[in-house]
Amino acid sequence: MSVHIEWVGHACFRIWSDGGPVIVMDPFTPKNLGLSDEEAAVEADTVIVSSLTDKAHGYPGLVRGDPRVINALEVAECGLHAEIDGSPLVTLAAAESPDHESGNPKVNALYAVEVGGLWIMHMGDLGYGLNPDELAPFVDRCDVLLALAGQTNTLAFEDLDVFIDHLKPRWIVPMHYRLWWPTRMRPLDEFLDHRRQDRLLFTRGSSVEFPLEIGPPDQHTIVVLEPSGQPATRAQFFTPGTAPVPEEFVADDAELTRATVIAFTEGPAYHADGSVYFSDIINNRIMKLSADGKLSVFRENSGRANGNMFDQQGRLVTCEGAEMGPGGGRRIIRTNLETAEVTVLTERFEGKRYNAPNDLAIDNHGRIYFTDPCYGDRSIMEMDVEGVYRIDIDGNVTRILDQSTIEQPNGITLSPDDRTLYIADHNIRPGKNRKIWAFDLQHDLSPTNQRLVYDFGVGRGGDGMRVDSQGNLWTAAGIALPKRVGESAVNPPGIYIITPEGTLLGRIPIPEDQVTNMTFGGRDKKTLYVTAGKTLFKIPIKVSGWSVYPC
Repeated sequence: MSVHIEWVGHACFRIWSDGGPVIVMDPFTPKNLGLSDEEAAVEADTVIVSSLTDKAHGYPGLVRGDPRVINALEVAECGLHAEIDGSPLVTLAAAESPDHESGNPKVNALYAVEVGGLWIMHMGDLGYGLNPDELAPFVDRCDVLLALAGQTNTLAFEDLDVFIDHLKPRWIVPMHYRLWWPTRMRPLDEFLDHRRQDRLLFTRGSSVEFPLEIGPPDQHTIVVLEPSGQPATRAQFFTPGTAPVPEEFVADDAELTRATVIAFTEGPAYHADGSVYFSDIINNRIMKLSADGKLSVFRENSGRANGNMFDQQGRLVTCEGAEMGPGGGRRIIRTNLETAEVTVLTERFEGKRYNAPNDLAIDNHGRIYFTDPCYGDRSIMEMDVEGVYRIDIDGNVTRILDQSTIEQPNGITLSPDDRTLYIADHNIRPGKNRKIWAFDLQHDLSPTNQRLVYDFGVGRGGDGMRVDSQGNLWTAAGIALPKRVGESAVNPPGIYIITPEGTLLGRIPIPEDQVTNMTFGGRDKKTLYVTAGKTLFKIPIKVSGWSVYPC
């Protein structure tokens, strides 16, 4: 069932579901916004106010008709029972900040009600932090949080964080940040900057229909609305962080697209001397960043090199692919940096050339695992399998996974104890897998017990992967500007850190369009190097990464 939420202005919302009553929450005094009652009037069957003593949050005269009025504060203080369309109204008495500039902070109430199967929670005019015991009545009753965005004399961001972390809403709709006197209000972009780990959706309208099926269900999405009860000239107090696309200047339905790409970095590998080697696929070369910061070309005509990794002897193992131009090597090679000798480890399987070797992992015994998808010209394929392979110490090559278990293998890594193989199954075709799989490796090294670790949904899924010393997965994923049909920007670009059990611990935002891969380096392997778009990034981290080299 669909649930519609319209922001009228300030803390006032109009909410309804298909076939259900229309509810108005916290109607405000229109004159505070420079409006007359007629200009701001709305219609509803039921009105809920957080207080009848605060006309900015309890002015039923804004609502036309003869609606039922429920005072949430009275329900909370008197222990009353109130229902709306069979759903109980859950309430908690509260107040404005003790430091309110009026010197007389008003009492009010928080409240939640179920509408069309979704719990909608309104924060009233709360002015201080609440502890978990106080929030207990709202646990599992907060799908959509109508959240105070932060105003002078109201809730601090730190207290709001506790609120959100404890109740875990799917969607957060900021309110209480636009008035006729904007200098008194904290700008919206300050709130958004504080919550920048959350997803962000600008609706460019005053209403939105829930549920919004974007992103994993365990991640908050901030939904920004424009107030319907304010003239546009008074509503649009935009800052650089909140200004929308100007419709009067940009063509209708215009979409930003790539005109060209000048570099595409991939496959970083850290050497013991402090240098980092990485591929630039589109320019068909491998680059070297020395410890002193000097950038140079390590190899021209690199065979469209993609993934790189150093083995235990400090030799550079490279996946030569077939993407972004001619000249793809379609093989796995190894380079001795001391002698410059290049050894071809494998270039065919059962007499047929590989598709486009993409990424690799090396275990503690020196065995090499690599993926072989085909993301480019599929007419070059000599085999009908996009598989995963293992090169043993003696040079024997075994195909260990095919389309019976995975769709399009990309990133690959091993747990520190070599017992678990992880595969980023990133199928670029619409509606296909963007998942991370785990496999147990048996004594004969065959992968068994396939299980899902994480599903990126409709967004761009995992590319390169590594593990840290604690066994957590670090995955390059997300995109800012989708580049093909079936690809979505719902997963923002970054490094996603995921436990072996599939819990997303967080994301390191990367300010590039597309994040491709990473490696651990530096002292104690506590520097993360990330390839993304045209850039090689680095960031200090607190946990040591895992790799077979340097030891």
